[in-house]
Amino acid sequence: MEGFRLNKPKPNKVSSSTKRRLYKEYKKVLDTNRELLKEKHNLEIDWVYRMWKIYTVPIEDRYNIYQYGQKYLNELVSKDLAEIDKTMLNLGLVEIVGIINFDIVDNFNVRIVISYKFYNLAKRMNVKIAFFSMLALAAITSLFFIF
Repeated sequence: MEGFRLNKPKPNKVSSSTKRRLYKEYKKVLDTNRELLKEKHNLEIDWVYRMWKIYTVPIEDRYNIYQYGQKYLNELVSKDLAEIDKTMLNLGLVEIVGIINFDIVDNFNVRIVISYKFYNLAKRMNVKIAFFSMLALAAITSLFFIF
């Protein structure tokens, strides 16, 4: 058995074709369930298909925030995220979405952004916009040189 080596599988390697296929399915599920996500969890979907919401602490829990601080706020948000996670599980998205941003806006509001975890969607869209802007500028410039 000398010279025998076991090839270790690379963790979490997903092919680019699988990423594209999953992204198309992700967009399709979000498009068909936009109303459900808005009504049930107050999740908004922006133009690059990120889901976001501002979690506002209920008035009856605000005194507890003063008394227990950040720990209590984290517990409230965790409960809300657990409910969102159940919905994502039912929609079949739990494996391909993740929290990409979690910001405390002020003492009673938290911004949560959930997105497709294999692509940085905002960066990809900004690159596409820049490319097409440069392409349009080049086309307009070439028109001036032709005439």
